[in-house]
Amino acid sequence: MKPIVLESSWGTYCPGEYPSPPPEYETCLGDLYSVAWMEDSDIHNLWKETLHQQYELVKRRTINDNSAYGSHVMQFGDIGISMDNLFTCLGTNPANDNFKFVDGNSLLPPTKAVNQRYADLVHFWDKYRKALDVLVRKVEAQKQVMEAMSHRMHVDNSIQLTGKLLFGVKRGPEVLNTVRPAGQPLVDDWKCLKKMVISLILSPSSSFSFFSSCNLRRCSVHRHM
Repeated sequence: MKPIVLESSWGTYCPGEYPSPPPEYETCLGDLYSVAWMEDSDIHNLWKETLHQQYELVKRRTINDNSAYGSHVMQFGDIGISMDNLFTCLGTNPANDNFKFVDGNSLLPPTKAVNQRYADLVHFWDKYRKALDVLVRKVEAQKQVMEAMSHRMHVDNSIQLTGKLLFGVKRGPEVLNTVRPAGQPLVDDWKCLKKMVISLILSPSSSFSFFSSCNLRRCSVHRHM
């Protein structure tokens, strides 16, 4: 099982949220999906609980009452093994061997979570918040917050400009926001996507040559070279 890739993986146990991490931590401790299956594994008797039972519990917890702070978990692969006990995959904790499985979720989702795309901003903001009484640390933390936000704006504006240059002022924004219908693969040309990702990692300044050869939103494989 895994969360749907087009949805955000929500940061959990983040500074300033409830529950929060220990004060010495300035970042989210995990994402909601991963926290859900790990905490479920920590408290249940894995000799008895099946993969399917955990899938159902994790799915309900991760969707977070279908709120804005949740995502949908999907099941894939050989569904036949879902009746196997978790012990065959994860082992077990002897302290939980007498736990009687209850088809209910004793681990409640957080009241709020953080979109993973903003998790770095939460980290920098928490450093700024904690440095209020120390001028040097406060200035440095504020600088980090502003640099992170400026970089995001630069990337957003650059991609929007590239879309307009490739597809026109009117059609560019439409192409950028186009989402493929359900059931279609993310891309048709995976080599194109791989080249673009490697280019972004190694040299951001050269990434536009690959953006221009792929649909910006979907890297949809139509080469424009």
